[in-house]
Order: sequence, then C-alpha cells, then structure tokens
Amino acid sequence: MADTDYRIGVLSLHNSKETKAILNAVDELGAEPVWLRRENVAIGINDGDVELEPDVDAVLNRLLLSNTPNPEELLGLGRCLSTLRPTLNDPTDVLGALHKYATATTLAEAGIRVPDALLALDEGRLNEHRPDFGEEAVFKTAIGTHGGGTWKIGENENVNPMVGDRFAFLQSLVEREGAARHRDMRVYVVGDQIIGAMFRYAPDSDWRTNVALGGSVEGVEDIPAEAQAFALDATDALELDYAGVDLVEGKDGWYVLEVNPTAGFKGLFSATSISPAPHIARLGIEAAGGSVPDAAVNDLEDTFDFSRPRGMPDN
Repeated sequence: MADTDYRIGVLSLHNSKETKAILNAVDELGAEPVWLRRENVAIGINDGDVELEPDVDAVLNRLLLSNTPNPEELLGLGRCLSTLRPTLNDPTDVLGALHKYATATTLAEAGIRVPDALLALDEGRLNEHRPDFGEEAVFKTAIGTHGGGTWKIGENENVNPMVGDRFAFLQSLVEREGAARHRDMRVYVVGDQIIGAMFRYAPDSDWRTNVALGGSVEGVEDIPAEAQAFALDATDALELDYAGVDLVEGKDGWYVLEVNPTAGFKGLFSATSISPAPHIARLGIEAAGGSVPDAAVNDLEDTFDFSRPRGMPDN
C-alpha cells in the first residue's frame, strides 16, 4: 500500500475499462481516486486565484484526442489542468504523439528507425513521389485511431494531401519476408519500464492489425532487444510518461510505426495477463509526492478490475 492519502485524478471524458482499472488501482494502492469527467470538473478564477474542482494532487491524462473532430479543445482543457497540478501525460507532449507525422519526424531526429514517408501539402508533389514507395504503399491521415484513416494503395492510385480536414501522407509498407499474415507488435511502456508486449495479427479480411477491426493478439514473452530499445527510446523522445508503442519488423530490423499516449490495454491483458493499470496509478501517486512499494504494484499486475470505481461521480 502507498504511504500517502493523496487524491489522484484521472482525466477521462469517455467511459472505458482502462480508465476504471486505473482508478481502481489508485484505490488499491492507498490513494483516493477521482474521476475527472464532464459532470464534476470546473475551473474558477476569482480575484486572480485559480481553483480546481474537484481538487486533486495529480492528474493522469486519459483524454481521447485522435477520434474527436476538434482535439484542440481537449488539449486546451488538459493544458488548464496541467498548469495547476502535475499532469501525466502532459498535453503538450501528447500533441507531439497525436500527430503521426510529427511523431515520425521526432523519432527520426532521435535516431529511431521509422518507415520512409512523405507529407506534402501540394497534390502534384505528393503524387510525383508516389513511385518512390514501391508497388504497394501506406496512405494515412496524420490523426486517426483504431486503424481508421489508413489505407494500402497500389502504384497507380493518386492520393490527396488532405482527407476531409486531416493532413495525410505516404509511408513505406514494411512487411516480414514470407509472412502469411501481416502483424505488428505493441509494447506498453510506463515510466522507464516495459510492462508487456503483444503481437497483433490482421484478420483474414484486412491487412490492418487493430483489435477493433477484428485482429487477434498473442503475448510476447521474449521481446527482441532492438524492439525494446526503440519502444523505450520512442517514449522518452516524445517525453511521454506512458504509451503504447507500435512496431513492425522488416528485413533489416524493427521500425516504430506509431506511439499512442492513450493506448488501451484490454488486448494486452488478454494476451499476457499483465495490466499496466497499477503501474500508471503508481506514477500518479509519485507525481503527487507519495511512494508505492514495488510489491504492491506487482500484486495487482494480474488484475484488471473495471468495476464501478469509488471516484466516479453520479450522473
């Protein structure tokens, strides 16, 4: 148990099993969980004093930005809280991971291998370089989630620099030689520790590996050293406190595809029986000034408690 009595807020305007699991882990580790939702959050300014309601000692940021039409609104809300309380993941750093091409440029500059790609704002320039990416290429929006906004395209297909109101870019398709099914690996990082990893396999009807699209998962017990290093370095380069790092294996090694600052972990738990929830909860307690023994966190690793948490306000 923690040697604290801190209040740890989880900022999440959506209902998810992961949010509930983190709140329940906070509770189990001895701190008070507070679900920061539409029903209870208010920020007041009175004679120059700023007050947060409900008051908490630290905030764990679980805002879903990639599937909202106006992510800047939620980023602004997160920024309000981060000016008042220690906030993990900081919304400024989340922005760098939310935009997939900003992620790619950051990682490439840090020496982390990513697939070749091109973002061009001019349609002619983008299509002029389409042949550089081979017979098949990936075309994706810079912001998207659950495999949405991602397509495999042939060499004669023209593309646009915008899909709706999203920027889009070309990316090399990285495949394992001789692979019957497309797969990638998700590595879940919390702090400076890898919590677990899983292979995600594309369903027969698709090439995308997202579980939301029908993909299957398999736990990875022996994570390749290069994949481990890339996952940890990518999380560090983007200055995130926790993330799901998606990697794919090519003929010359591993590549980082994306880094998700609000990654779900239901699939990871089903594949590995390991939950990141207590590790994330500990980070929140430590950010507030408390401490949690390793044994307490390890005891909760095999638990995914998504029952109604104590910190959930009434509707």
